[in-house]
Amino acid sequence: YVGQSSTYGGGLAYNGDGSPAFAPGELADRIAFYRKNNGTNTVVFQYPYNSNTVTFTGIIESPNAVFNGGTQQGANDATVYITATNNNDWGLIVDKYNSNANEYGLKVDVGSGATYAIQVRGNDSETFRVNGAGGIFGTQLTLGSGDIASARNVTLTGSISLTANSTRITQTSTSTWSGDA
Repeated sequence: YVGQSSTYGGGLAYNGDGSPAFAPGELADRIAFYRKNNGTNTVVFQYPYNSNTVTFTGIIESPNAVFNGGTQQGANDATVYITATNNNDWGLIVDKYNSNANEYGLKVDVGSGATYAIQVRGNDSETFRVNGAGGIFGTQLTLGSGDIASARNVTLTGSISLTANSTRITQTSTSTWSGDA
């Protein structure tokens, strides 16, 4: 235990069977780092004696967090893997509309020949993908008004129907589109 008094501080604890309880949030057979505020112990983070999996009970703050996967193959085919067992929250939120921040929300840097820069899956099947060259692929793409300001080298394949300003546009050949303007 380290602290300014017996009621304020923190330390390291191990409670083999969880009884009697030592702190709220404590799990049995875990090494726990805890804080003490006004005599109440609260677990900050803990891990099982036989595992490297660390469970944090609060917010992790870092001014510059970097995750380097090195050359190891990640257990879930990822350097960072986020999962949940219910629908209470988003899996990932990038909040750059906060205080004076309002730009640079998400950057994915891959080779221009990459097949998968971004992939969205629905029911374990790909529904949307962007490759390293900016190509967009999807089983059903819907773009609303103002979504495409400019584009280069646009290739549309499959069954295609375009509507612009409530005007239907149809394909008359592989390179010509016509419609009622």
